[in-house]
Amino acid sequence: MKPEKGYHRLRKHRLSVAGETYFITTCCMGREPLLTSSPVLELVKEAIHGMLGRGLARLDGYVIMPDHLHLVFALEPSALLPAVMMRFKTYTSLRANRLLGRRGPFWQDGYYDHMTRSETDWCARMEYMLLNPVRAGLAKSPEEYPWARTGPWWQDQSGPAIEAKGRKPLVLGHERLEPRRGGSNRVNHYRAEECERMTASEQLWLEYWTDFARRAKASDVVSSHKPGAAYWYRSPVGRSGFNLYAAARIHERKIGVALEIRGRNRLECFRQLQARKQSVERELGASLEWRELADRRISRILLHKVDVDVRDRGQWPEQHRWLLEHLSAFHAVFSPLVRHLNADLR
Repeated sequence: MKPEKGYHRLRKHRLSVAGETYFITTCCMGREPLLTSSPVLELVKEAIHGMLGRGLARLDGYVIMPDHLHLVFALEPSALLPAVMMRFKTYTSLRANRLLGRRGPFWQDGYYDHMTRSETDWCARMEYMLLNPVRAGLAKSPEEYPWARTGPWWQDQSGPAIEAKGRKPLVLGHERLEPRRGGSNRVNHYRAEECERMTASEQLWLEYWTDFARRAKASDVVSSHKPGAAYWYRSPVGRSGFNLYAAARIHERKIGVALEIRGRNRLECFRQLQARKQSVERELGASLEWRELADRRISRILLHKVDVDVRDRGQWPEQHRWLLEHLSAFHAVFSPLVRHLNADLR
């Protein structure tokens, strides 16, 4: 028996998981540039936004290229990925052909889908998507391209600007993800060729967190996992679905610590913690930002220090001391609380 190839082999093993976020690529038939006229582009844009109104998905962003389309969205509980894509492609195919006066398939059979594995993976997919018009010479920056859309959450992830100059395309983000073994992804150490692919910001973050990890070695709170080339450094808090993060925002000139909650009942857990807001803030001696983020898959409780220059290595010792002090305080206050929350995040 000959092995299955191409789309049919991919479709056989496709997973559709409600609440998970997918990066999708679908191409025009024969990679013909059918997405170039304004009426067709407006039609596709309206159809993308229409998926939200029908309770099928929560859209993170999209980019419409002349011969293909990228989407990033989270499935709603009642939706199935194949059904969402079939409805979208059927609707747009019939109407686009009518606008163009053509017949036959508008889209290629099937589509590429990738379920994002982590926040870093999600950021890398968004960045890859948004830089596509720049790499193709259609715009000088992602902001200049008219047929793209993201929400304010992307600004929160990447800062006010995306560095495109000299950037090579990224597919799996800042980490090299190997096939799953034993239910987890193994991440390789950074090699010389990987470092060469990094932007200046990524290289700075890698150095920043490497230095932070050295200073944190004596701490029994901050975990000793490998520093990464991202704006955050993760530390466990003692329960699945909860993590502490230290963060360094280059463009926003701030550093911070956060408790992040993920999982099926994250909103219930967040609200149980928020009910203790006064006592938590009294113990920490600071006012916190309580972000429920009901339309996303993460809730956060944050504390920031503003007007700091992450690029200034001379400030790193003071910044790292602040991060360690408040990460330790977050652990002391939140660890006993999250262990006794009566909600299952699985």
